[in-house]
Amino acid sequence: TIYDDSIVDNPNVIRLHHLGYYIDDYQKTLKRLHSLDYDIPAKGGIPGVLEYCYAHTRKDTGLFSEFVKLDDAAGKDFFANVPRYKSKK
Repeated sequence: TIYDDSIVDNPNVIRLHHLGYYIDDYQKTLKRLHSLDYDIPAKGGIPGVLEYCYAHTRKDTGLFSEFVKLDDAAGKDFFANVPRYKSKK
């Protein structure tokens, strides 16, 4: 899986695996990631709730990047308790 390379032998070590980003247009994001030559090793979704993909951005950032498109209220409820940075825009 995309998590296997991040597992360390020492159980006391914590390693950041990915950062997640909410997006408005899933297909446009996939096309953009492909145009930038990023591999998409995992993608999927929950119908009526969300679509997601992981881009292999480790060569540039050291981490994977997760992109999530939430479907209205059901998706927002699903992620309601996930900590996030809120822009001051």
